[in-house]
Amino acid sequence: MKAKTLKIAAAAVVIIAVLVGIHGIPWGHSVAWADVIQPILNARTASLDIHIGSPGGEVVIHDDVMGSRIHRTVSNTPDADIVIDFRQQRLLTIHHSTK
Repeated sequence: MKAKTLKIAAAAVVIIAVLVGIHGIPWGHSVAWADVIQPILNARTASLDIHIGSPGGEVVIHDDVMGSRIHRTVSNTPDADIVIDFRQQRLLTIHHSTK
């Protein structure tokens, strides 16, 4: 790289690559974090499973979260459902066999 124009061209390519890396490609559509997280924040309910233990002896806790309330079922107690209300600070256990 003894030619002056070749050095300038190589420096220009490096500068353009760094600017594209920092700012992204200017003609593409970018997605903001707020656009990604907004549906999650606006959700009224969420469902999740918690797996505890090893396969074969695993306990699965299924939660349906609705605002300040959680409806919980546990795999090793299929006869009972639990409702947790954080707003009223109460817990209700429903036993299906004894009604």
